[in-house]
Amino acid sequence: MPASLGLLSILCILSSFPLRAQQASDFELTTTVTLGTCEANAEIEAKVTSKNPIYTIKNVVYTYYNEASGALVTTEESLTSKATGLPAGTYKVVAKIFVEGSGATTTLSKEHILVTTSYRVPTIAFARYRPSFKEKPTGMISVRVTNGSASKYTVKLTAVPPGYTGYKEFTFDATDETKFFYNLPAGAYKVQLSDGCNTYQEQDVYVSDDGLPVSVEKPLPEPIKKHCGWYSFQRPFKENNLYMSIPDSLKKYLEIGFDTKANINSGNTSWMTFENLSKELGNAQGIAFDWDKFPGKTPLSLSLKNGDTWYKIAHAPQEDRYVLAYRVRGTNEIKTYDLNFYDKAPWVSSSINFAGFPCHGEKYSRKTWLSGSMDVAYCAPVTVTVEEKDNPGVQVTAPLTLTANNIGWQNWVLYKDKNNPSKDYMFDPKKEYIITVKDANNDVQKMEMGKMNPNLKYFRKYRVVDYCRGVNETNFYFGYSIPIAKVIPNSGDHTAYTESTDIVSLAGYTITLIEVPADFTPVAHFLLKLNVPYKVPDNFGKEWFTPFGKEGLSGYLNQFEYAMLAPGDYKIKVEDKCGNVRIETFKIEPPVEIFSLGSQSPAPKIEVKECGRVRIYPFSKGIENLILKNGTSYTEDDLYIHITELPVGVNAADVKVGTGGNSLWLQAKAASEKLYFDLPRTNGTMKMSLKIRRVEKGQYIEIYPDCIHNETSVNLANANLGYDRDTYVGYKCPSGTVGYVSFMPINYVGNLDVAIRKTNGTTIAEQKDVTVNPSKGIEFNLKSTDGTPLDDDYLLYIKDLKCKNDNGDGTPITLYDVNSISIVRTTWVNSKYCEGDKIKLEAVSLGGEVRYQWTLPDGTKHPAGGPSKDARIYEIPSATNAQHSGEYTLEAENIICDGAPTSTKVTFRLSVAPTLLWWARDAVDANWYNEKNWRKEDGGAANAIPALCTTVHIPAEVDNYFPDLDPSISTYDAKKLTYGAAECNDVYFHYGSQMGRPQLLRYSHAYVDYNFGKMQADGTTAAYAEAHFPNSDTRLMARDRWYMLATPLKNILSGDFGLAGYPMTFQRHFKSGLTNASGLTEGSFEKPVNTLAENMNLFNHAIALKVAGYDASKVGYKEHTNLNALNGIIRVPFYLFDAEIGRRHLHFYDGSTKTSTFRYYSMRTLAPMTKFDRYIRKPEKDFRFVFEDGTTNAIGAITVAGSSVEGYAFQLTGDTNSELRMVGNPFMSAIDFDKLVEVNNTLIEPYYYIFTDNTWKVYYSGVTSPASTLQKEILPLQAIVIKKKATGELLFPTLGDKNVLLAPNKDWTLKSLTTNSSDPVRRVSVVATNGAGQGGESILLPDTELSPAPALFYPTIDEVPTVYFVDTEVGTPNIIQSGASLSVVPMGVHSSLMGTIELDFSSLTSNLFTRVSLYDRATRREHDLLADPRYTYQNGANEGTRFELRMEYPGVKSVTSPHTEGDLLRVIPGEDGYRVESTIGVKGYTLYGVDGKQLTMDEGVNALEFVVDRVHCQSVTLLRVHLADGSTLTRKLPAL
Repeated sequence: MPASLGLLSILCILSSFPLRAQQASDFELTTTVTLGTCEANAEIEAKVTSKNPIYTIKNVVYTYYNEASGALVTTEESLTSKATGLPAGTYKVVAKIFVEGSGATTTLSKEHILVTTSYRVPTIAFARYRPSFKEKPTGMISVRVTNGSASKYTVKLTAVPPGYTGYKEFTFDATDETKFFYNLPAGAYKVQLSDGCNTYQEQDVYVSDDGLPVSVEKPLPEPIKKHCGWYSFQRPFKENNLYMSIPDSLKKYLEIGFDTKANINSGNTSWMTFENLSKELGNAQGIAFDWDKFPGKTPLSLSLKNGDTWYKIAHAPQEDRYVLAYRVRGTNEIKTYDLNFYDKAPWVSSSINFAGFPCHGEKYSRKTWLSGSMDVAYCAPVTVTVEEKDNPGVQVTAPLTLTANNIGWQNWVLYKDKNNPSKDYMFDPKKEYIITVKDANNDVQKMEMGKMNPNLKYFRKYRVVDYCRGVNETNFYFGYSIPIAKVIPNSGDHTAYTESTDIVSLAGYTITLIEVPADFTPVAHFLLKLNVPYKVPDNFGKEWFTPFGKEGLSGYLNQFEYAMLAPGDYKIKVEDKCGNVRIETFKIEPPVEIFSLGSQSPAPKIEVKECGRVRIYPFSKGIENLILKNGTSYTEDDLYIHITELPVGVNAADVKVGTGGNSLWLQAKAASEKLYFDLPRTNGTMKMSLKIRRVEKGQYIEIYPDCIHNETSVNLANANLGYDRDTYVGYKCPSGTVGYVSFMPINYVGNLDVAIRKTNGTTIAEQKDVTVNPSKGIEFNLKSTDGTPLDDDYLLYIKDLKCKNDNGDGTPITLYDVNSISIVRTTWVNSKYCEGDKIKLEAVSLGGEVRYQWTLPDGTKHPAGGPSKDARIYEIPSATNAQHSGEYTLEAENIICDGAPTSTKVTFRLSVAPTLLWWARDAVDANWYNEKNWRKEDGGAANAIPALCTTVHIPAEVDNYFPDLDPSISTYDAKKLTYGAAECNDVYFHYGSQMGRPQLLRYSHAYVDYNFGKMQADGTTAAYAEAHFPNSDTRLMARDRWYMLATPLKNILSGDFGLAGYPMTFQRHFKSGLTNASGLTEGSFEKPVNTLAENMNLFNHAIALKVAGYDASKVGYKEHTNLNALNGIIRVPFYLFDAEIGRRHLHFYDGSTKTSTFRYYSMRTLAPMTKFDRYIRKPEKDFRFVFEDGTTNAIGAITVAGSSVEGYAFQLTGDTNSELRMVGNPFMSAIDFDKLVEVNNTLIEPYYYIFTDNTWKVYYSGVTSPASTLQKEILPLQAIVIKKKATGELLFPTLGDKNVLLAPNKDWTLKSLTTNSSDPVRRVSVVATNGAGQGGESILLPDTELSPAPALFYPTIDEVPTVYFVDTEVGTPNIIQSGASLSVVPMGVHSSLMGTIELDFSSLTSNLFTRVSLYDRATRREHDLLADPRYTYQNGANEGTRFELRMEYPGVKSVTSPHTEGDLLRVIPGEDGYRVESTIGVKGYTLYGVDGKQLTMDEGVNALEFVVDRVHCQSVTLLRVHLADGSTLTRKLPAL
């Protein structure tokens, strides 16, 4: 082949390939999700397209993964792909792309593909709705489906009893209504629901054959007195029986019979249906039925047959009595019900007809009538005869006939004398009588009436009115009974007859309460008062007497009255009208029932025993100590657990109880195997409460007072497949590559598939179709296949093969490293405890044969004899700091690893804190969790950190460190300890103490100290020395000076700082707004505190305070008794301390009303006055930091630059005539003022003032100062004055890059910054110092544009020089002046103290000026400051703007000095008038108009400058100034 042809061939071949390899960017992978309508029918369609025309896709292999489990879903090779049958979750698609003409591949992937479904799993409830009859298939199964998302459902009978040929399925639209299978024979069924997406687990339902119930509600027929032989039946049905409780079903299915059992069984009785029955008695069929009275108001009436009588049936043997019978229509299925026929009371009754009672033995007449009781079986009319018992056969009364019209006591007649029937027969109370009654059926009853001897009877009933306090009331009454009639039974009659008695009327009796228990409390309305005779009214009648009833009520109504009676004996003297006296003693013994919640709570356990249903065992840990009665565990029969809330979709009828039937109540004392609720399986929550349930008057009542209110929630999602965590064993051996797992599955029914998977879904071990050994569970021996350590966490997957459900992706399990602290569990999963706490140490179960031993910090071992299988749990009943705080060791041996036993030892620490701890002065760091930083009350090492029981003191001074709760500072080894949050009980901040990030502290009460020291005899103060902590209060505040104080706790009141004048304290607010002749702004503490109840929350958490020093000549200064008694410390809040401390503050606190009362005292005599202020305290809030939210007791959130961050904010308050505000630091940490300005730059100016050393000093953010000690740090308890420039909340963010809190600084006095001549900022700093060494400072920044800081002065304290520069544009004096780039700037010094003042300019940046000089207008001298930066002069009182600074530097604007050698007077126009400056002192001035008329004058100026108010000026005004040297100058004032 020619070479040229070969080259051409190669080029042709090469031209068929791209000139570069394909890349991922040449293709695009898109996915489309089709949302699911079932649990697992969502789809993901994936498609790859080429974005580069030179590449043609040949094929793509798509692989889909479930991101949660990591499992492979499917792999498909095609140009487009679709993964189907997906459940909800997140997925990943990987596409491997093959290109035409190339063997290379490219891979694309797309992650986090979200798949959702609209499907909801329904709540399914199948139940036997109605039983069947034995001979007719009439049973029903109910089907209720709720909460699902399907539109249609199909329900099937998948298993039926033999011989069933009816329908087995039906389909219905989604509905909340219940559907049914009808006409089912008795037997076992399996029912299954499907909805087009899922076919759910079969559920077993059994239809019983007891359509005819075992019993009826009330088998007690009652004779209808006016219709002999007829009975009425009140409740002759089983009312929860669906055949008997529904009229249509009753008519359709049942017939009724009433006869002897023999006749019914032999077929010799007649049956009647319920259709077309007459409601009238007396019909030939012997049955009446009134549907208007159905079901419970005597709807049924039946008549005896064959001449049988009520009396005969009531006294007949059981086998000869009538029964009630029901028969299923069209069958021979019959059910009979035995009835209770009674004749056990006297047929007639009677009563004495006498005024009162014949106490002298007088004869009396007697009324009589027929009994209306249901317990009698006579047939009216009856005849009645009476004879004396001792004279039998001799009738003493006239023949008497009683008809049905004489039934009841209202229809009485009198017995008549046989010998004289026109007269009443007079009975002898000392004789006995025999009464014979014969009814219309010739049935006879004989009765005996005894002698009229009164017999005491009394009644006591108790009721509890407060089960929480055990308060009872007693219903108590008494009286005397006399016999009426006692039935004389016939031979062989064993009926237990009731005896009739009558009540003696106590009318006219005198009754006296003569003895009561010691605790008896009389009540005004009681009938009986102690030792006060009470005469029973004549109209009292035959009623029981209620000694402690209410006056004004009848005897009858008083029988229902209850009274609170002390337990014990009550003696009552009863005297009848004849003078006979009886002393009766009654014992009142109300039961004491004080209920409370016990130490335990119900521990519900969920089990699944059949597919589709779940059981809740409420008391898996027993019922002891759930409820207490009188302090003892209450486990009586009336203790119940009550379902108070069911999951959505489950009805009360769906709930079964293990004791039988359907109920929401379960008796707690039932047999343990029956102690459960059974309900359809569903998600959601069920709530239960323990209650006491009793029967009173046939009705259930709940006893559920507030003191036993309880609620237990059961999450039914926990009914899912899982494992018993209490018996779980899982560990990794020391090698890390071998492990063991043993567990007991729960909530399963059939055999299981089980797998252990990595968290990415990879299976590392599995077992199939496992039959669970109930005593052993399921075991896995694990071993790494590649030598890498086993993971700590895995997923345990379980599938129930019978119910066809699983636990989703799996339940997390842990393999505990036997060489780590992870095998140790402690009470509350905590490493921090209080002395006296019970601590439970528990090793995780490492297998049944492992032996354990614990070593305590003091070396004690448990068990002492060596490791034991029984020592896995060790309890310390009452921990102490000395014995139990420190390092522990757990030793475990015989751990099976790789088939061989091995041992391990792990160490860990526990902190057991005493009730009081001090932060150590010599703390080794700022770490709250470092045990070395704490001291016990005796000063010794604590070897512990504070717990919730611990009171903490933070001292005034430390060598190096205050506590800092910043998580980067206060740390602990989370692998060995679980200390949790920094916490304590009470925390005391001694004056000078600090805490970093105090918002992270959990505490009960906080206290803050302001320490002024104890006054000594020589007038000096000394610090209180705390025992063992002598430096706790060494930082003192001076007397007789103003302090600007912060109040960082809520609701601190002005009166809290009062000391009743021993010594005097002066509380003030900040005052500003006025200006003096030089234009200086007032800044003072002359604004009074109006009341002693002013809340500092309303004053920016700030107050000005001065405490009097010692002065033997002044009241309020010479005696310091109260402050000395407080060790010189004002500690707030103090009102919950003992009353003596309150007395020192002239304060009284009423705990019942939570009210503080502050009394005023005379400033002249210190005597307390009658004037006072009151304030209702809030103890739950008053001891908390001001920055906390009132609901959560935690710091809240604020909005900074549009983002929500942790922090505090409040609205600035103050005088409306000034923008200056005194603001307190709301934290016990220092605040970074620069950060505060940065965050609040639109709200406040970038400077603040503090009044110190009797002058105002300023800090200006970003401006260095050679003399001021102020810096950006605003210390705890410090208030400052700021100037606001807008309205809004002052923001204090406490997290992130805007955090204003600073770490604690042990140096309470912060050092000032200095500058030098190399400072690149052109600046003139001047310090003015008087002869006493006191001075002020001012700074001029001619080239810098900053907001000027006004110069402040204290009108009554202005001896210290205030030096200032004058703004050349507006004429205002400023302590920080900027932007004055003129060659001449006025300067002044304000001081009321005449004498030598030195002006020191040493800190000016001399290298940036070519010339700087000071011109003194008074001496007319110019002083070169570059040659000598100090200038001394003699000050006159408040000379004003005496000086001017003259500067030369590049760019300065040259101006002519207003004060030349020949110019003594300068007039400066202003907005409100003119400021006049003179080089010679001015005595006074006069203003004249152009017409020469005097406008005003002031001869008392005596200063170098003064102000002329424009109100005195005209368009042309002449000013005549009178100088100190006697000369006069006149100037024309320029127009304004």
